Amino acid sequence: MKRLLALLFVISLLLTGCDNKSTPSDTPSDNHSVYYADRVSVDKIAYYFNDVCFGNEYGSAKDKITKWQDPIMLYIDGVATMTDYEVLTDFLDYLNNIDGFPGIMQIHDKAQANLVVHFYGLEQFRNEVEVQDADGFATFNFQTDTGIITDGNVYIRTDISQADRSSIILEEIYQILGPTKDTLVRKDSIIYQRGNAAALSKEDKSIISMLYNSRITPGMTMAQSEEVIREIYY
Repeated sequence: MKRLLALLFVISLLLTGCDNKSTPSDTPSDNHSVYYADRVSVDKIAYYFNDVCFGNEYGSAKDKITKWQDPIMLYIDGVATMTDYEVLTDFLDYLNNIDGFPGIMQIHDKAQANLVVHFYGLEQFRNEVEVQDADGFATFNFQTDTGIITDGNVYIRTDISQADRSSIILEEIYQILGPTKDTLVRKDSIIYQRGNAAALSKEDKSIISMLYNSRITPGMTMAQSEEVIREIYY
């Protein structure tokens, strides 16, 4: 079953964010920027970006960029398999190599975490998640005035196959970073609404990298972020 994502809209005081890592380099390689997805035009990538970074699956439509600014401290709750850990660790390594990304690391003190990944059996999952037909679920808080994500929770069912669980881990972590809406137009996407892809597509990678470009800031409108995309993607 398709995983579902919900957003929890909150109003909170403005938090002081930490500085991002080095500014992304737009130095062309073979006449393309670092964000380029092979044979995908700027018109298409802008459409794909808007498709998943604005709006959301439930509740009020999200009309601004949401992203993390502070380092993400991830705590694992429940029972995860060795493969779960491997999938998660590999993905964290990938994310930490994205220029502009604030960083994400696993910690062992839940009290210090701002992102908790829960691995639950069906009964416990249903006790925590309102959407009963989901295999995975994610929710986060963000400052409604700034678009800065402050904390979140991801829920993964452990009574499903490892292949599905591995896909869901990637999807829910990916979406809680800011691309919050499933896509219906890219069947190979990790967040395709009607399937469980095994890995991020080239467009998925381009989108998450551009989202964390320092020129795309939390709270930007679709028009504002698209103007940046058309300058950095080539």
